[in-house]
Amino acid sequence: MGKIWPINKTLKILSVTIAGKGGDSKSAVEIRTTVVAPDKETAFGLGRRKIGDAINFLHIASEGEIKISPLTDARVREIGSKIKTGFATATSRAYIEAPPEPLNEKMFSTLSKAGQEINSLGKEEIGSLITGLRWWEKGVREENAIDRFLAYWIALEVLVEGQGDALVKKVTNQLISITPKVVRMTLKKKIGQIYGVRGKIVHYGVMEPEKLAENTELLKKVLESLIRHKMGLTSYTVQKIFR
Repeated sequence: MGKIWPINKTLKILSVTIAGKGGDSKSAVEIRTTVVAPDKETAFGLGRRKIGDAINFLHIASEGEIKISPLTDARVREIGSKIKTGFATATSRAYIEAPPEPLNEKMFSTLSKAGQEINSLGKEEIGSLITGLRWWEKGVREENAIDRFLAYWIALEVLVEGQGDALVKKVTNQLISITPKVVRMTLKKKIGQIYGVRGKIVHYGVMEPEKLAENTELLKKVLESLIRHKMGLTSYTVQKIFR
Protein backbone atom coordinates (compact mmCIF):
# COMPACT_ATOMS: atom_id res chain seq x y z
CA MET A 1 0.00 0.00 0.00
CA GLY A 2 1.23 3.49 -0.79
CA LYS A 3 1.23 6.54 1.38
CA ILE A 4 -2.01 7.19 3.26
CA TRP A 5 -1.34 10.89 2.67
CA PRO A 6 0.38 11.18 -0.73
CA ILE A 7 3.59 13.19 -0.75
CA ASN A 8 2.41 15.39 -3.61
CA LYS A 9 -0.83 16.42 -1.90
CA THR A 10 -1.00 19.62 0.16
CA LEU A 11 -3.94 21.26 1.91
CA LYS A 12 -4.14 24.81 3.26
CA ILE A 13 -6.66 25.67 5.97
CA LEU A 14 -6.54 28.90 8.00
CA SER A 15 -2.90 29.60 7.08
CA VAL A 16 -1.97 26.06 8.09
CA THR A 17 -0.29 23.80 5.53
CA ILE A 18 -0.71 20.02 5.77
CA ALA A 19 1.60 18.02 3.52
CA GLY A 20 2.66 14.41 3.08
CA LYS A 21 6.19 13.58 4.17
CA GLY A 22 8.79 11.21 2.81
CA GLY A 23 10.49 8.51 4.81
CA ASP A 24 9.44 5.07 5.96
CA SER A 25 6.15 5.95 7.62
CA LYS A 26 3.06 5.65 5.44
CA SER A 27 1.05 8.01 7.61
CA ALA A 28 3.42 10.85 8.48
CA VAL A 29 2.40 14.38 7.58
CA GLU A 30 4.02 17.71 8.29
CA ILE A 31 1.84 20.52 9.53
CA ARG A 32 3.22 24.05 9.24
CA THR A 33 1.96 27.47 10.17
CA THR A 34 3.42 30.93 10.74
CA VAL A 35 2.70 33.12 13.75
CA VAL A 36 4.20 36.35 15.04
CA ALA A 37 5.49 36.07 18.60
CA PRO A 38 8.19 37.63 20.79
CA ASP A 39 9.79 34.31 21.75
CA LYS A 40 9.86 30.57 21.01
CA GLU A 41 7.58 29.56 23.87
CA THR A 42 4.81 31.94 22.81
CA ALA A 43 5.20 30.95 19.16
CA PHE A 44 4.94 27.29 20.15
CA GLY A 45 1.66 27.86 21.98
CA LEU A 46 0.12 29.99 19.22
CA GLY A 47 1.26 27.58 16.54
CA ARG A 48 -0.19 24.54 18.28
CA ARG A 49 -3.52 26.33 18.72
CA LYS A 50 -3.73 27.26 15.02
CA ILE A 51 -2.75 23.76 13.99
CA GLY A 52 -5.34 22.32 16.38
CA ASP A 53 -8.06 24.45 14.75
CA ALA A 54 -7.07 23.20 11.28
CA ILE A 55 -7.14 19.59 12.47
CA ASN A 56 -10.66 20.12 13.86
CA PHE A 57 -11.86 21.40 10.49
CA LEU A 58 -10.19 18.46 8.79
CA HIS A 59 -12.02 16.04 11.06
CA ILE A 60 -15.43 17.62 10.37
CA ALA A 61 -14.82 17.94 6.62
CA SER A 62 -13.93 14.25 6.32
CA GLU A 63 -16.87 13.18 8.52
CA GLY A 64 -14.44 11.68 10.98
CA GLU A 65 -12.53 9.67 8.39
CA ILE A 66 -9.32 11.59 9.00
CA LYS A 67 -7.93 11.93 12.50
CA ILE A 68 -4.50 13.24 13.33
CA SER A 69 -2.72 12.20 16.50
CA PRO A 70 -1.37 14.76 18.99
CA LEU A 71 1.70 16.59 17.74
CA THR A 72 4.69 14.53 18.76
CA ASP A 73 7.58 16.36 17.16
CA ALA A 74 6.79 20.06 17.38
CA ARG A 75 9.50 22.66 16.98
CA VAL A 76 9.85 26.37 16.42
CA ARG A 77 12.30 28.23 14.24
CA GLU A 78 12.84 31.90 13.47
CA ILE A 79 12.25 33.15 9.95
CA GLY A 80 14.23 36.00 8.49
CA SER A 81 12.64 39.41 8.06
CA LYS A 82 13.78 42.97 7.51
CA ILE A 83 11.35 43.90 10.27
CA LYS A 84 12.24 42.39 13.65
CA THR A 85 9.18 40.22 14.32
CA GLY A 86 10.82 37.65 16.56
CA PHE A 87 10.22 33.93 16.39
CA ALA A 88 7.48 33.24 13.92
CA THR A 89 7.19 29.72 12.55
CA ALA A 90 5.81 26.71 14.38
CA THR A 91 6.44 23.49 12.48
CA SER A 92 5.16 20.12 13.61
CA ARG A 93 5.04 16.53 12.43
CA ALA A 94 2.03 14.41 13.29
CA TYR A 95 0.59 11.07 12.27
CA ILE A 96 -2.71 10.14 10.67
CA GLU A 97 -4.70 7.66 12.74
CA ALA A 98 -7.26 7.01 10.00
CA PRO A 99 -8.38 6.07 7.38
CA PRO A 100 -6.77 2.67 6.80
CA GLU A 101 -6.61 3.18 3.02
CA PRO A 102 -4.94 5.93 0.96
CA LEU A 103 -6.99 9.08 0.49
CA ASN A 104 -8.63 9.25 -2.91
CA GLU A 105 -9.10 12.22 -5.24
CA LYS A 106 -12.72 12.72 -4.16
CA MET A 107 -11.69 13.10 -0.52
CA PHE A 108 -8.95 15.58 -1.40
CA SER A 109 -11.38 17.55 -3.53
CA THR A 110 -13.79 17.74 -0.59
CA LEU A 111 -11.08 18.83 1.82
CA SER A 112 -9.73 21.43 -0.61
CA LYS A 113 -13.20 22.86 -1.11
CA ALA A 114 -13.70 23.16 2.64
CA GLY A 115 -10.35 24.89 3.03
CA GLN A 116 -11.14 27.42 0.30
CA GLU A 117 -14.59 28.14 1.76
CA ILE A 118 -13.20 28.72 5.25
CA ASN A 119 -10.44 30.98 3.95
CA SER A 120 -13.04 33.10 2.11
CA LEU A 121 -15.11 33.83 5.23
CA GLY A 122 -15.02 37.18 7.03
CA LYS A 123 -12.99 37.65 10.20
CA GLU A 124 -15.98 37.54 12.57
CA GLU A 125 -17.51 34.48 10.91
CA ILE A 126 -14.21 32.62 11.02
CA GLY A 127 -13.86 33.61 14.68
CA SER A 128 -17.26 32.19 15.65
CA LEU A 129 -16.62 29.06 13.60
CA ILE A 130 -13.25 28.45 15.27
CA THR A 131 -14.68 29.05 18.75
CA GLY A 132 -17.58 26.72 18.02
CA LEU A 133 -15.15 24.05 16.79
CA ARG A 134 -13.08 24.35 19.97
CA TRP A 135 -16.16 23.69 22.10
CA TRP A 136 -17.10 20.84 19.76
CA GLU A 137 -13.63 19.34 20.29
CA LYS A 138 -14.02 19.72 24.05
CA GLY A 139 -17.27 17.78 23.80
CA VAL A 140 -15.67 15.03 21.72
CA ARG A 141 -12.88 14.59 24.27
CA GLU A 142 -15.02 15.02 27.39
CA GLU A 143 -15.67 11.83 29.39
CA ASN A 144 -18.34 13.26 31.69
CA ALA A 145 -21.76 12.94 30.02
CA ILE A 146 -23.17 16.22 31.42
CA ASP A 147 -20.09 18.25 30.49
CA ARG A 148 -20.06 16.70 27.01
CA PHE A 149 -23.66 17.77 26.40
CA LEU A 150 -23.00 21.30 27.69
CA ALA A 151 -19.88 21.67 25.52
CA TYR A 152 -21.88 20.80 22.41
CA TRP A 153 -24.64 23.18 23.47
CA ILE A 154 -22.20 26.07 23.98
CA ALA A 155 -20.75 25.33 20.54
CA LEU A 156 -24.25 25.58 19.08
CA GLU A 157 -24.90 28.92 20.82
CA VAL A 158 -21.61 30.30 19.47
CA LEU A 159 -22.22 29.02 15.96
CA VAL A 160 -25.84 30.18 15.63
CA GLU A 161 -25.48 33.22 17.90
CA GLY A 162 -28.59 32.96 20.01
CA GLN A 163 -30.10 31.75 23.27
CA GLY A 164 -33.32 30.24 24.55
CA ASP A 165 -36.39 30.00 22.32
CA ALA A 166 -34.74 32.31 19.78
CA LEU A 167 -31.92 29.80 19.38
CA VAL A 168 -34.36 26.91 18.91
CA LYS A 169 -36.11 28.88 16.17
CA LYS A 170 -32.88 29.88 14.41
CA VAL A 171 -31.48 26.34 14.49
CA THR A 172 -34.78 24.97 13.20
CA ASN A 173 -34.87 27.45 10.31
CA GLN A 174 -31.24 26.84 9.38
CA LEU A 175 -31.65 23.07 9.36
CA ILE A 176 -34.82 23.31 7.26
CA SER A 177 -32.98 25.44 4.71
CA ILE A 178 -30.22 22.84 4.30
CA THR A 179 -32.31 19.68 4.80
CA PRO A 180 -35.60 20.61 3.09
CA LYS A 181 -37.13 17.12 3.36
CA VAL A 182 -37.49 17.40 7.13
CA VAL A 183 -40.90 18.26 8.59
CA ARG A 184 -40.75 21.60 10.42
CA MET A 185 -42.80 20.52 13.44
CA THR A 186 -40.78 17.33 13.85
CA LEU A 187 -37.52 19.25 13.71
CA LYS A 188 -38.72 21.98 16.07
CA LYS A 189 -39.86 19.32 18.52
CA LYS A 190 -36.46 17.60 18.41
CA ILE A 191 -34.51 20.83 18.93
CA GLY A 192 -36.91 21.82 21.70
CA GLN A 193 -36.31 18.42 23.29
CA ILE A 194 -32.55 19.09 23.35
CA TYR A 195 -33.16 22.55 24.79
CA GLY A 196 -35.31 20.98 27.50
CA VAL A 197 -32.43 18.74 28.56
CA ARG A 198 -30.17 21.79 28.73
CA GLY A 199 -32.71 23.54 30.98
CA LYS A 200 -32.92 20.59 33.39
CA ILE A 201 -29.14 20.54 33.74
CA VAL A 202 -28.49 24.28 33.98
CA HIS A 203 -31.54 25.47 35.94
CA TYR A 204 -32.41 22.48 38.11
CA GLY A 205 -29.12 20.67 38.50
CA VAL A 206 -30.46 17.37 37.16
CA MET A 207 -27.43 15.09 36.85
CA GLU A 208 -29.08 12.25 34.94
CA PRO A 209 -31.68 13.73 32.55
CA GLU A 210 -33.87 11.24 30.73
CA LYS A 211 -32.39 10.10 27.39
CA LEU A 212 -29.24 12.19 27.91
CA ALA A 213 -27.05 10.00 25.65
CA GLU A 214 -29.64 10.03 22.85
CA ASN A 215 -30.08 13.80 22.98
CA THR A 216 -26.33 14.39 23.21
CA GLU A 217 -25.75 12.39 20.02
CA LEU A 218 -28.59 14.25 18.28
CA LEU A 219 -27.12 17.60 19.39
CA LYS A 220 -23.70 16.55 18.07
CA LYS A 221 -25.12 15.64 14.66
CA VAL A 222 -27.10 18.88 14.42
CA LEU A 223 -23.99 20.87 15.35
CA GLU A 224 -21.76 19.05 12.85
CA SER A 225 -24.34 19.46 10.09
CA LEU A 226 -24.45 23.24 10.62
CA ILE A 227 -20.65 23.42 10.72
CA ARG A 228 -20.35 21.46 7.46
CA HIS A 229 -22.85 23.83 5.83
CA LYS A 230 -20.74 26.84 6.85
CA MET A 231 -17.74 25.07 5.32
CA GLY A 232 -19.56 24.82 1.99
CA LEU A 233 -19.96 21.05 2.29
CA THR A 234 -23.02 18.85 2.04
CA SER A 235 -24.83 18.67 5.37
CA TYR A 236 -25.81 15.41 6.96
CA THR A 237 -28.98 13.86 5.58
CA VAL A 238 -32.18 13.93 7.62
CA GLN A 239 -31.84 10.18 8.06
CA LYS A 240 -28.33 10.50 9.47
CA ILE A 241 -29.35 13.24 11.93
CA PHE A 242 -32.48 11.57 13.24
CA ARG A 243 -31.77 7.86 12.88
